[in-house]
Amino acid sequence: MKKLFHCFLLFILLSFVNPVKGQQIIQIDLSDTASHLGLKKKLKTGDWYQIRLKNINLNAYKVDVTTADSFYTFSLKTPSFEDLPTDLISTLASDLVSSIDISVSEDIDKGNTESILKGWNLTPLITTKSNPLSSLKQTALIIEQEIIRFTNSYNTNMLEVASKRNEAIVNGKTGWSLHNLIRTKTEELRTELESLNQMIKLHLLAVNDYKTQNVAAISKDPLKSEIQKLETFNAELVKSQDKLNEVLSVATISPMLLQSRFIDNNETMTYTTMPQRFNGSKATVSVVLTPRDSSYLLNSYSTKFVIEQKKGFYFGTGLSFYVSGLSDESFSTVKETSATDTTYSVVAEDPAEFEVGISSLLRAGLHHQFDNSLELGGHLSFGPGISISEKVRPRILLGAGVSVGSGKHALSIDGGLIMGPVQQKSNSINDGARFSERPERLTVSTPKGSWFFSFGYMLKF
Repeated sequence: MKKLFHCFLLFILLSFVNPVKGQQIIQIDLSDTASHLGLKKKLKTGDWYQIRLKNINLNAYKVDVTTADSFYTFSLKTPSFEDLPTDLISTLASDLVSSIDISVSEDIDKGNTESILKGWNLTPLITTKSNPLSSLKQTALIIEQEIIRFTNSYNTNMLEVASKRNEAIVNGKTGWSLHNLIRTKTEELRTELESLNQMIKLHLLAVNDYKTQNVAAISKDPLKSEIQKLETFNAELVKSQDKLNEVLSVATISPMLLQSRFIDNNETMTYTTMPQRFNGSKATVSVVLTPRDSSYLLNSYSTKFVIEQKKGFYFGTGLSFYVSGLSDESFSTVKETSATDTTYSVVAEDPAEFEVGISSLLRAGLHHQFDNSLELGGHLSFGPGISISEKVRPRILLGAGVSVGSGKHALSIDGGLIMGPVQQKSNSINDGARFSERPERLTVSTPKGSWFFSFGYMLKF
């Protein structure tokens, strides 16, 4: 008996636990602008859902999905690139040549610069004994030309990167990785820059050695003025070298790589919100697409649609008090005594017009939830009952009713047909009949039907 009680208690507790709700995907295909026309989605209270935008160019558009239902209003947005330099590539590629201001005197013999350039990485820098200063000037000219060449190479590579980036923004889906392209181009440029840095280092060392070995000679003109020009050139050369190293530094390239990773991640052309829970009878979903940059000359788009609540089917049970038209007929006997004999007659008493009882009804029907979470339902009902009038008798109830409540709990009003045994006058007793002995059985149990009206609690499951 104790185990049976525990099982019953567990069943009651589990009936109060919310079941796991399903998850729905509400999809809009932006390749078909009319895909959401006539979109009607109905969910049950507590259901989870997600909004999915298909074929959306997230490189060009920001997405703002706002959902407002009876309880909450929340907004979901795509990440913004405001903290990333979206124009970084074009900025780095501009004005690099004009920022480098280096030059050497015009009296340099430029005839053999090509031969010197070819052997630059093969032999150490050695000044000629006949005219060592002239050799240093020629190497300075070579470095100047190498800087210009590197700058042009940088601009060409960054122009290709910018072009590919624009293609990714316009088309959304490209089939190649912008991140890998930037890494490849920057690695190539770093290799070139490393060679150029080595050239500058050797040149500065050669100039320093020349000055150390010719202290007395360069203290007087004309070498003094030539050395001053070369030192001025070298000072500008170091500034230019710093600028070149800055444009390929980690601090400069990292934002480009980060932005390119975002662009590559948008390759799926799909935006899906986090799961949201349907809490009310109606939810309004607003989808707004805004261009990430006004320079794209793109239009903004927006739309709205409504998620409605399903008219939920429910089962329920519970106890109710009822009033019915069933009642027992009541009779009494009257004793009449004369001089010769004693007789008995049967007299009908005023019957009760109704009976009161308790019923346990099983209910099944549909309900609708209003904005304030109140649920109004209609159902059919069936179940047993007992009268609690003078005598306890079994009853069967069949009818229909309405319920009002929230969640699993509701009040129910039912009405319909009730059937069960009642006491009626026995056929052996005729109206007006007299008996010499007191009748022992005035009524018999007879099945009968009538109306009922009940009010009570219902637990939905």
